[in-house]
Amino acid sequence: MVTRVYETATDVKPERLYSAIESVGTWPDWDNELECVCIEGAAIEGASFHIHPARGPKVTLLVTIAQPPKCFETIATMPLARLRMRHTFESDRACGAIIRIEIETTGPFAWFWDRLIARPLARGLPETLQRFAAYSRARP
Repeated sequence: MVTRVYETATDVKPERLYSAIESVGTWPDWDNELECVCIEGAAIEGASFHIHPARGPKVTLLVTIAQPPKCFETIATMPLARLRMRHTFESDRACGAIIRIEIETTGPFAWFWDRLIARPLARGLPETLQRFAAYSRARP
């Protein structure tokens, strides 16, 4: 198992952050690595949807935790591994909120999928989360 964690502070309230993350169809508006996201219905626990990365094949994600406004988690199943991504939004009086992202790969090929997907994903989190916070702030 390999786990990568990134935290950042933002002036955006957790409710606005959660609203943006659960609107999975709009992820390409703030995530440059995605071309398209396809979901039928709401992104609730047990729902699945597809993401189309700018580079690479379509990936199916399963929503495993949907607890507004605090936590949204998805799992992708890869050959001989799983990739879990948890977004946590904590209220913070000093700034508004702390965004915490955990990316975890498990399974016999976790090392491979970590190197191929999780590591580059984690490297891009500072810039991606800046765009995410700006998008969340500007939403009506």
